[in-house]
Amino acid sequence: MAFFDIPEDCLDFLKKNKDKIVTISAAANEIEKVIFCSIEELEEDYQIIDSNEYYLNYNEFPKDPELQYHLPAINLVKTDAEDNYDSDGLLVWIPFLKYFGTFDIDHCIGYIFKDITWKEIERKLGAFVNTQWDPGKSKNLLLKPWKDQGLNIDFDQYKK
Repeated sequence: MAFFDIPEDCLDFLKKNKDKIVTISAAANEIEKVIFCSIEELEEDYQIIDSNEYYLNYNEFPKDPELQYHLPAINLVKTDAEDNYDSDGLLVWIPFLKYFGTFDIDHCIGYIFKDITWKEIERKLGAFVNTQWDPGKSKNLLLKPWKDQGLNIDFDQYKK
């Protein structure tokens, strides 16, 4: 069975770590321990990007400040093991982009890890899972669907 075209090394990691608490960082981060989803728990969900939040947080927005995009994504993290945060969006696979990413569900913004392999993410799990709090620690791209960011995707199909 194909699991949303998630790379095999990521699927192997999920199988190996099913229902285990994984310490992703011993450093002072927002999220330090997580439980990853099992293969059986993977399902498509939608993450919201809201242009007004980009204006409030980054002082920029497209011509239409009311734009919203509902982007399909697969949550890889089942729960923050310390129950400090909602795990929705912490680390996701974005099938239509074929990239991993993270979404801040409170502020409706997203980052993608363009051209980053699972092995790279696995080596620095803490940095990638904590991108929304400290984007400088991981290689990422703040996702702006209304701009040409060289992703070769027509994001208009995801506008709401």
